[in-house]
Formats: sequence, structure tokens, C-alpha cells
Amino acid sequence: ELRASRSRYEIAVGVAAQTPGALLPIAMIPQTLDEAYEIAAANAPSLEAAKARARASEEDVSAARGAFAPRVSAFASAGYGEEQNFAGDSREELIVGLRARVPIYQGGATSSQVRQARSLAQRDQFLILQAERDLRADVASQFERYKASEQVSAALQAQVDASARAFDSIQREALGGVRTLTDVLDAARDLIGARVRMAQAERDAYVASWGLLSVIGQARADALVDG
Repeated sequence: ELRASRSRYEIAVGVAAQTPGALLPIAMIPQTLDEAYEIAAANAPSLEAAKARARASEEDVSAARGAFAPRVSAFASAGYGEEQNFAGDSREELIVGLRARVPIYQGGATSSQVRQARSLAQRDQFLILQAERDLRADVASQFERYKASEQVSAALQAQVDASARAFDSIQREALGGVRTLTDVLDAARDLIGARVRMAQAERDAYVASWGLLSVIGQARADALVDG
């Protein structure tokens, strides 16, 4: 099973698996659900995307309304000419002005575009509320998963400590002839099993931590505390 796992890892990653080191601790994990809500409201990518769509929709409404506004443009021209007379007089001309265009009748097309833009803007405002509700549900779920994994890790750590004490005690008793080799092997098996379950729980807690950081928008490389 270990060889198969190593082969799958090498195929997926492209390099052979190495002996893993200790997991780096993670910073910036909120310790309360309210804190997680607050961080998510300010940083969650899903909510930021919904707000960006709403801002774009509002800009579309403004652009559609702009079709009703008058359009003003400036123009200028200059000219030079000579009079066809014996005096050889010349003439220079400079024309500067403003031109305004006011829409009077557009057949309802512009009004329809404005209504459509407003409808889309209202939809996107609703999607913000929906994104906020979904985000709170995701944050609560991930936070509870993270806290549960912490509790499991703490319980299994206590089990590892108890198994280690039992193993040491049985070893001493075996040296005194009170315990058999089978008792020592059984205690060693229990200790190894407890350590394996503890390693799995630590892995689950680590994954849960990153799941929480991801949903609140804090899953960044600087969340790792090296050393």
C-alpha cells in the first residue's frame, strides 16, 4: 500500500515522495465564529466577485441613462483668402461654436435598455445578499469542522500519552518478570495505533485549517509560520 501511494504521488507531482517533515504552523486562524464572519465579509473572493458584478451593473444603468442626455460638441474652423481686387486685400476667417443634439423620440428602445439595465442591477444586488448568506453558511461549516478536528486531535493526544505510559509501565513489569513478551508487544501495538490515529487527526486538522482560511479569503503563503 505504501509503495502504491508513493507511485501515485510521483505520477501526480512528477518527483518521488520524500520523508515528510513537520507541518508548518498556520497563522491568522480565527478563534471565534464572529471573527471568522468579519474576516470573510472583508476578504472572501466569492463576495468580492458578487460586489464587482453589482458595480458593473450600476455602471451599465448609468450608461443606458446617458442616451437620454443631450450631447454637446465643439467645433472650430479657420480660413485664409485673398480678395480679387487691385488692392490685393486678404481675408482671414475663424469660426468657433458649440453644437448640441437633444434626443426627442427614440421609439422606446432607450427606455427598454434602461429597464433592462435596472433589472440586471437589481438581480446583482440580490446576488450579493445570496452570496453573503452562502458565505456565512460556508464559514460556519468550515469553522465547526476546524474546531471539531481540534477536539479530536486533543482527545487522541491524550490517548497517545496514556498508551505511551502504559507501554513504559508494561516494559518495566516485563523486566521484573511480571509481564510476558506478548503483553509488551500488545502494548507496543496499541501505542503505534494511537500514534497513527493521531497523525491522521493532525492531517485532518491541518486540512480543516486551510479549508477555513480558503473560505474567508486568507489562504495565502504568508499564513504559514516558518520556524
